[in-house]
Amino acid sequence: MGGRFRYRVGSMFVPPGLATTDFVPRLSFYVDGYEAEGTPGRNVRVAFAVQAIVVQTLLLDVNGGYQVYDGAFPPGIHDNGTGGSVTSIGFRVSF
Repeated sequence: MGGRFRYRVGSMFVPPGLATTDFVPRLSFYVDGYEAEGTPGRNVRVAFAVQAIVVQTLLLDVNGGYQVYDGAFPPGIHDNGTGGSVTSIGFRVSF
């Protein structure tokens, strides 16, 4: 009879002194984890994002993350983790 525990801890902020009416940078970081009692290991994801709104309509976004599986596989199978990143450009529309 095992329990499950899921957590997410993080923050998003605008660095003081960098925001203007034409440029707003936002930085974020979080850790997302999952533990299942009675099973080996844990699943943890660490992620970050840098977003910027330029001239009130153009949105630039860079995201990255790293997934860690600690002991969640049968003996003899090893995973050193998986990482990735995404970059996107979009338009912000307000009504």
